[in-house]
Amino acid sequence: MKKSRLLVVGMLASIAYSPAPSVQAQGLALEEIVVTARKRDENIYEIPVSVSAFNNMALQRAGIRNPDDLSALTAGLDFIGTSATGSRQNPSIRFRGLNQQIITPSTQTGALFWDGSFVAAGGAIIPLGDLERVEIIKGPQTAYFGRNTFSGAVNYIPKTAGDEWAGEINLDYSPSQSDEYNVSVGIGGPITDKVGIRLYGSKNRDGGDFNTKVGDAYAVFKDTSFQGTLTYDSGEKLNLKVSGYYTDAIDNGTGAGVGSLGPDGKGPGQCNKVFNGELLDVVSGTKTPFTRDFSTLGFATFCGIYPNGENLQLPFTTKPGPQNSFLEFQQRTATMTIIHPYMQKYGMVKAGTGELNGQQETYRLQLSGDYEIGNHLLSFKASRSASGTNDVRSFFYGVPVAPGLEFIVGTELYTRETFYEVRVASPQDQRLRYMIGVSDYGQRYRQANGP
Repeated sequence: MKKSRLLVVGMLASIAYSPAPSVQAQGLALEEIVVTARKRDENIYEIPVSVSAFNNMALQRAGIRNPDDLSALTAGLDFIGTSATGSRQNPSIRFRGLNQQIITPSTQTGALFWDGSFVAAGGAIIPLGDLERVEIIKGPQTAYFGRNTFSGAVNYIPKTAGDEWAGEINLDYSPSQSDEYNVSVGIGGPITDKVGIRLYGSKNRDGGDFNTKVGDAYAVFKDTSFQGTLTYDSGEKLNLKVSGYYTDAIDNGTGAGVGSLGPDGKGPGQCNKVFNGELLDVVSGTKTPFTRDFSTLGFATFCGIYPNGENLQLPFTTKPGPQNSFLEFQQRTATMTIIHPYMQKYGMVKAGTGELNGQQETYRLQLSGDYEIGNHLLSFKASRSASGTNDVRSFFYGVPVAPGLEFIVGTELYTRETFYEVRVASPQDQRLRYMIGVSDYGQRYRQANGP
């Protein structure tokens, strides 16, 4: 189903960028696209910034429902919503190949924002179904967006109420992929001549393209999301917007392994390669030579050949019992049903369901607005968010030391964020334009590992 979506996108792009000669000759003006890449409303064709913008219609036509899909339509962006640790809690955002060694919110070189506010956790489960547009800004953006934007930024702008009441219902279903479906409802309009409201809700089931070795559907994602926006326009100087979202998500698998005994691998003692190198002590700078003879390894290896995925290995089961648990089975199987005592006070970190899965929950509430002072514009925003996850996986990723075993590990995370920002901008129509502002970001973070 996803392949057909990508094919449709390619056809639409070829039509849009291959106009007939008669249309080219007319010299028609390009449609104005307003973006906020530099914290003010500007025409995308008139700013010296590399920006890819997708409005709500473009997102729907392309079938984009999760951040990973944005990478297929944006050159230079690699948005990976799932990670080996933390499930979909800490996605990886990479621009133009620039990556960091450790994928955590504090080490990202590219960052995600909700209407201009930094998103450290839960980014891969934020709903994309009711956005005014998505702005993907490439290159250093620290002057406008702050830390973690050395290589770029992705900004979600929520949809607001229009001048008239309108709504839409979307229903998608596929009997393949273990019953994949998407149901979403959105409605919005004016309450008074100054106040408008927009509400949205969706329920999505995706994945199930793979099966465990015992036949259970694997990599199944289930998300339930709600989003709302309330606006106030005085008609003169003051505009206010209150926006927010809530998402509850669960999945039963985000990772797999590549077996070393596949077509590119060799068994223990069958690889005759010898590798030489140096170990670097990052503190003292001392380099120590080493030699590794692969023929002495007691396990199978790819023998220097990069795995091509032809021998993809899925976990044995997502419901392991004591007979399937490797090492300390009593504590490890208990990890699937309880949470760490330190994490119990955080209501967003849920107890396990008795299976290998990831449970995520996130919310955000944000107030923003602007006020005209003379010929200058004062803008402000304040937001509060929290995210929690309980991620229980098999550390073997489908390649166990013995058939039928799972190495159960758990990661529990809680992140609470606060963000404040105030900016004053000069008029847009003067030759010298400037902006002065200050922002503050605070985070409380806690992690526990199981067993």
